[in-house]
Amino acid sequence: MEPDWKAISKNISKYIDNETFLSARKPIEICSILDNAKLSPNEFTILFTNLSKYHGKSDMLMMLGRARTSELATQEEVDKISRTISSVLGVSLLDKVFTFSQNNAQSKNSNSQNSIKEEFSNITVTMAHQKCYVFEKISLNTTIENFKLKIQNILGIPVNNQLLYACNAPISSSGTLKQYGEYASFHLLDGVAISYGGYTYPIDIDNYDITVEELKHMFKEEVGWQVIYQAIFYNGITLQNNRTLRYYKIQRGSTIEASIHYNISAINRPPYTQIF
Repeated sequence: MEPDWKAISKNISKYIDNETFLSARKPIEICSILDNAKLSPNEFTILFTNLSKYHGKSDMLMMLGRARTSELATQEEVDKISRTISSVLGVSLLDKVFTFSQNNAQSKNSNSQNSIKEEFSNITVTMAHQKCYVFEKISLNTTIENFKLKIQNILGIPVNNQLLYACNAPISSSGTLKQYGEYASFHLLDGVAISYGGYTYPIDIDNYDITVEELKHMFKEEVGWQVIYQAIFYNGITLQNNRTLRYYKIQRGSTIEASIHYNISAINRPPYTQIF
């Protein structure tokens, strides 16, 4: 029987330092817990420091994207969370990534002064295998669409094939860089995305001659769902296990839909007969 994630969420303080519990959890399970939890800055730091022992940066990004904190009352609390994220991801973040509720006269005056002059910053884009590109002195007023054009000019990846993420959430082509904060760090998916249940799971691949079944195994590693229960669709077509991604004209930046079909009769089949 699946654990009661909501009950765990309500008692999150009992689990944030329980390494036996945390080490046994898949990222998607931690996300289910975080969906209904609100962490204090101290709980946030303890939980994600411990989770970083068992998960890579991609999974940490996904879990961080689902975390919510209680209202931050002091600059010290903002700094604490910022340092935690910088530690577990290895990137620098500014305090304005977070919601800081004290809108005093000084901060208003500072914001007013900042709005007078155009702000420039270095924007970091990471890809698979820890490849990192720094776009220097980019105006924060640059639209996301124009920033993607810069990526196309430098990396040669067409805008339509770019899957750009911030904190594991795909970013919209509308808006500007300013909404993601100075020294923003994005992840450019070097592969495809699988959409399921309102969430998008990035899958980094560089070989489009792999079979659909191999892609399902990669998806299983992300979410834990057995291959035999997965149904994968692209452009309205159900993909066959023995066909390659290239056969279906799937390429970098493609978004593939997934669903789960529970077939009780499949449980008694030999483990690999589903691929024929």
